[in-house]
Amino acid sequence: MKNKDIQFLFNRPERAVNSGRISGIRDGKYGPSAEIQPAGAEAVEAFIEANSKLSEIGAVVVPATNEKAPSDPLDYSAIKSLFAEQPNGCWVFSVGETDTHECKSSFGLKHPQAWLRAIAALSNNSGGYVFFGVNDSLEVVGMKSGEFE
Repeated sequence: MKNKDIQFLFNRPERAVNSGRISGIRDGKYGPSAEIQPAGAEAVEAFIEANSKLSEIGAVVVPATNEKAPSDPLDYSAIKSLFAEQPNGCWVFSVGETDTHECKSSFGLKHPQAWLRAIAALSNNSGGYVFFGVNDSLEVVGMKSGEFE
């Protein structure tokens, strides 16, 4: 199946699935995906049948929220609210990677593939943030208390 078809079956308003993650799972490079046995043909057909019916209406339901989104995507308080200070003084990205938040532990012009791919994916979706200096464990690299302000 194509990534977009798989993505159609798994995406939900409360659980967005990144097409790049599907490739990583397929290639056995994302998390423990290399160790997971593929489902059998009958299980796949049953899953597709059960989940295809969820989208027959052709509408996307977005959960209501009482929070007003900031009008400025670079609003200091909005960005700071995505991080939490730990007792050791380090700041941790508490939201985790989503379809609007991507983390990169480093930035370099010599090998831009990783961060350019993230920017392109966010641009093709609904936008979002790429945070540099945040590693896979979601700990901010090299930033102590007071440096965030």
